[in-house]
Amino acid sequence: MRRFVVLRHSVPDGSWHLDWMIETRPSAGPDDRSLLTFRTTSLPTESPTFEAERIGDHRACYLDFEGHLGAGRGLVTRVLAGQADAHWEGARLLVRCATVHHSVQLEGVSSDGVRFRFSQRTPQA
Repeated sequence: MRRFVVLRHSVPDGSWHLDWMIETRPSAGPDDRSLLTFRTTSLPTESPTFEAERIGDHRACYLDFEGHLGAGRGLVTRVLAGQADAHWEGARLLVRCATVHHSVQLEGVSSDGVRFRFSQRTPQA
């Protein structure tokens, strides 16, 4: 399994969102854009269903980063991290996330490749 992280991104205007980043392949270095990234307001391991917006793939360095982003972009704080496995089945994204305390299987469905609705799946026997 690869890694995932959820960062709370506090924006200077006082708003916030969560950036859920999933490692999709071994990184060639900290600047490699190997993190499939979604903006959401729900923790993927705690919500039975949630909406997420796919944003640009992020650099691998964010798996371990916390702090100020610079250029007035705000602050990120790690709220969740663990291991993940993600793969596409047509237009569906299947993700398994595991932390020390919790494991969940998710299915993300999108009609436009940007806006996704994720739902927890029952593990197959």
